[in-house]
Amino acid sequence: MVCFVSNIRGSELMQAMGLYERSPFFIQLAIVFVFLLVLSLIIIYTVLFNRKFTDYLSDIREARWKPITQDLLIEIISETQDLPRNKAFDVDRHLHKFEPFRFSEHNHRRRILINSIVDLREQLSGNTKKILLYIYLKLNLQKDAIRDLDSLFPRRVIRAITELNKMGYVLEDEQMQQLLTRKNKYIYHVARTYYFLYHSNFSIDVLVERGEKLSAWDEMELFSTISQLSEDSVPQFAQWITPQTPEDLVALSARLAVHFLQFDAACQMHQLLDTCSDWLKIRLINAIGKLMQAECEKGLIARYPNEENPEIKKEILKALGRTGGDLSPDFLVRAFLDETDFNLKKHAALSAFKSMPMAEIRELPFFDRLSTDETALIQYIKNPLINFN
Repeated sequence: MVCFVSNIRGSELMQAMGLYERSPFFIQLAIVFVFLLVLSLIIIYTVLFNRKFTDYLSDIREARWKPITQDLLIEIISETQDLPRNKAFDVDRHLHKFEPFRFSEHNHRRRILINSIVDLREQLSGNTKKILLYIYLKLNLQKDAIRDLDSLFPRRVIRAITELNKMGYVLEDEQMQQLLTRKNKYIYHVARTYYFLYHSNFSIDVLVERGEKLSAWDEMELFSTISQLSEDSVPQFAQWITPQTPEDLVALSARLAVHFLQFDAACQMHQLLDTCSDWLKIRLINAIGKLMQAECEKGLIARYPNEENPEIKKEILKALGRTGGDLSPDFLVRAFLDETDFNLKKHAALSAFKSMPMAEIRELPFFDRLSTDETALIQYIKNPLINFN
């Protein structure tokens, strides 16, 4: 019976193949296309079903084991809160409670324990974060993340870097350099943030070596990351304010120098004004003003008449209002009287008021001969409720 059925199926298959061969070419092409389409749909639905089923199992496991791990961690944390301040807490005697998770033949239990520690450490602060890090390292849970750093799947690598970042674990320099050379841009961005947060004596040169121009979002992200560090752990950013450094990195270095009050960088910025573009010149003059270095005052005043870009002239006026040098008041008053551009006249007046008291301005000979518009502008500037830009 089986042989008879197989013979029938074999004959039907041969007839179908013969019919396919005798069909016109466009019919053959349509049959191949339909076959590939059906095969693709089968593969897609299989992958989707597998992913849904995996997520379903993951939710079941997490619902079962996550409350247990959280209870164990909270129990340890609660005991540390009840101890007197002068008494050390022995964490090691509690580590045996995590053995079912650490040495489980099921990797998902270990992953649930890691996620619980990472989530709790992100929510808590103080000595509790150190205890959770101690448990994490004592159980060698960091080995999973370090192993995933060499994975071919970007999702795993990003998860591993994020985990190490949240736990405050510092990688070796060689491992860090390997991550920074990865071609995947998402891995690189996460690794870059991790590098600047935890790498001692970091260098902006790693961004130069990458050769990518920083977007506005990249600059904001890097500034937000580096500005979290203490003043003792950051280098002198003036070393990157040079003609050889790309302009986007010079702008970032100048902004960071202002944030960390590295006043020596102002001279480097001033020397670079002769060779840089207008975009960078505006950024550097703004930074010089915020660093309030009076030694740059003379150079800014000499530069003002030769500049054609009104935005650069505006930044010079604003910078002179911040530096507080001896030459600024007289120059700003002249700029207020001579400028025809309303925006420049406005900023000259505002900077003049910043650099000298109102009583001294009233004693100047020109004060009584101001036009109606100039008098109205001064009244406008004197209003403390107006936010001046």
